[in-house]
Amino acid sequence: MALTKLTSVGKSVAQKLLIRSLAISYGFSTIALMKASTNSFPDGKKVTWGGYYDESDGGDNWGIVKTGAHTEDGFTVFTLADGKYIQANISKSSLNVKKAGAKGDGTFVNDTVFATVLAYANANKIPQVLIPSGIFRTDTPTLITSGVTLKGYNQSGVKILTTSGVYFSQIAYYGTGACIHIQSNSGPNSVADYSASTVDGLQIRYFGASQATSYGVQIGTVAKEALQVVVKNCLIQNFGRGIYSIGSWNVQATDVYIVSTRNATANASPLTFGVYIDCETRAITSNYLTRVFVQACDVGFYIQGVAAYSGMTDVYTDACNTGYYFNGANLSPARGWSIKGMGLEAPKYKGLIVNSTTVHITQFDFVEGIAPSYDRIVQVENSGSLSITGGHDITTGSYGAVDAMNVDATSDLLIIALEISRTLGIKGDGAVKTLTSTSENRGSLERYPSSVDVSIANRDNQFSGFSQYNFTPIGSTQAMPQTTTLNRVTFITTDVDVGDTIDVVNPSSGAFDIVLRCEGAAAGCGIVHPSLTQVSIKAGTKVSLLKRADGKLQLQD
Repeated sequence: MALTKLTSVGKSVAQKLLIRSLAISYGFSTIALMKASTNSFPDGKKVTWGGYYDESDGGDNWGIVKTGAHTEDGFTVFTLADGKYIQANISKSSLNVKKAGAKGDGTFVNDTVFATVLAYANANKIPQVLIPSGIFRTDTPTLITSGVTLKGYNQSGVKILTTSGVYFSQIAYYGTGACIHIQSNSGPNSVADYSASTVDGLQIRYFGASQATSYGVQIGTVAKEALQVVVKNCLIQNFGRGIYSIGSWNVQATDVYIVSTRNATANASPLTFGVYIDCETRAITSNYLTRVFVQACDVGFYIQGVAAYSGMTDVYTDACNTGYYFNGANLSPARGWSIKGMGLEAPKYKGLIVNSTTVHITQFDFVEGIAPSYDRIVQVENSGSLSITGGHDITTGSYGAVDAMNVDATSDLLIIALEISRTLGIKGDGAVKTLTSTSENRGSLERYPSSVDVSIANRDNQFSGFSQYNFTPIGSTQAMPQTTTLNRVTFITTDVDVGDTIDVVNPSSGAFDIVLRCEGAAAGCGIVHPSLTQVSIKAGTKVSLLKRADGKLQLQD
């Protein structure tokens, strides 16, 4: 059909024919001009518009003139000046938010537009809602309750591990709670109206003032879970929780990059989480994370509750305070997760925590990078069970040999064929088994039990000044107290004499280290080592103090 655009209608026969003929469409540049027109179109007349606010702004569409009761929504129905209305043409396969008046200028608030489009999609089972290129601001959660894919513009050649020049469809969120919230209409545990929804190809970024209570994509609630949800090809930035799943089944995240901010002090509150999955007590099954990368959060992956038949593949954390935290506490029975390919780089607090649950890892690779001096690579506690098969470290960091791994008395650890570059200690009373562990001739795994009877005797009755532990009387054999954070005993002294011999006694284990350290050696403490200011002394060995030419005392080992 021919398309003719007019801003006014003359009195000529041709113009009247153009208005009245059903065989010829009538066109406007914008919706505002269409609604303001004084033309009275007959029912069944096709009317077109070239843009929503401006011509060629992406809001173009067409519709049919009708008479009768109606409700204008700015998307499917538009009221004309003569009281008639236009029923817009709406695709049954895909909806574009710009057709409903969305603006991607970073300023216009799109809450009403998004709600209108998604409500229509949910009610009419439209499978896809398109977010075109641009920055679309929202201030309240975008709710998806049925099988809808919220799809970004850029689906070709996505490069997931970069933050610039890749994502063309951005939702800029300024509110609280979830930016995108997926849940069922019924619940809990209802399969009659499940979600089956997808978020694909979006950059989702938080700009508000309530980061701790903001969520990039929330899946389910305590009362209304979600089922069969996919988040893929997304960049999620600066939220308190990047992906937050509550009691939901068959949740999958693939090719997702999450970056936020962490507390300067390890484990401080409030925390930010990359992925937070709360399985609750419903024996949630079939949650899978594949190629998910989390950077600079307080906790990269936090998994809580009863999980079964769930897993991760090729997941990675970088510069998080805690890399991975699996927590089944008080939610027995905790069935566990299987992981194939876990990467860990530069944690500032703990690398991996397994608490009251079971985790199986195949290929665990950890890179220290910056010195993670706060705590451990691995901690297994409260009836936790961890198995590691394969993997290696690439490290220049400073994890202590004793403090690298901790397994409490109720837990167990199995390590098979883990290649490491230097000695890593395993502390604690839990069951530990290592099989075919290799070290590339550079490192080893050593067990350091925490409940050992360690004592020190000074033969020459000259060693004094145990300021850290306040040992008295001088010269007697004293039991060394243990601490919860260190699995080596440290002595600090400023008063020694030539010829003193330190005799380390450890009846329980021959592998326990005693550390003799002189504080302030540069200020004339008086005790030095040829190359170190701190030295570890194996149990069952002796060291002597020799006088140097400068008058200071030197440890001779």
